[in-house]
Amino acid sequence: MRKVLVFDLTENPYPDVDELLKKLNPSTKAAHEGDTKLHDLVRNGKVGEWKQNFSPEQLRRLEATIREKTAGSAVMNLWKDVRAEALHMC
Repeated sequence: MRKVLVFDLTENPYPDVDELLKKLNPSTKAAHEGDTKLHDLVRNGKVGEWKQNFSPEQLRRLEATIREKTAGSAVMNLWKDVRAEALHMC
């Protein structure tokens, strides 16, 4: 016997879309499943603002992690000028 799944989509062609959109919207509690301790944070987004937000020690640790995670890849060459400036600040 074949199993058949039937949906009545006459009233709402996408029955779960409203709930899905709530979960995808970071400004709603539903996005974090009601956990009010979780939230998204957007900084000013100014070019070069990272210089004010990272200590030299944090920059060293970040660079070490970047080197470890991207070993064998040239992807970080895209930001080599920014990385050189960051390393100079360390």
